[in-house]
Amino acid sequence: MSRFSKIIIGSLLALILIGGALVFFLYRLATKSYPHTDGVLILPSLQKPVEVFRDEWGVPHILAQNEHDLMLTTGFVHAQDRLWQMELARRAGLGRLSEIFDTTTLKFDKMFRTLGFATLAHRLRNNMHPDSRRLLDDYTE
Repeated sequence: MSRFSKIIIGSLLALILIGGALVFFLYRLATKSYPHTDGVLILPSLQKPVEVFRDEWGVPHILAQNEHDLMLTTGFVHAQDRLWQMELARRAGLGRLSEIFDTTTLKFDKMFRTLGFATLAHRLRNNMHPDSRRLLDDYTE
């Protein structure tokens, strides 16, 4: 075998190995961010055992024995599935998107701070019926 064909074969093998490693790395990176939906999790704030199962479409179904555990688990499951969306909405309402998107969203932040959504949200929470506030606190715990 000539030196040229050895170089070609070696280069092809190296490319195949590098490509395989890259595919494996990208697959692990993509699937690592999926929520943990199997097994048992222990949440110290739960008062009684709660069961969560997902149907064939990934929709969570929560079986809880009281409202506190239901709301706490609902908030947990929502955060598992939509944490990025929830954080984005929270920052938007507070006018703090520029902390993660730099100056691109500065006008948006100024508008939302001017509209005073954060103040309104605090005022609404403070004026809620105590039962509703308790449920909201359980959800956001």
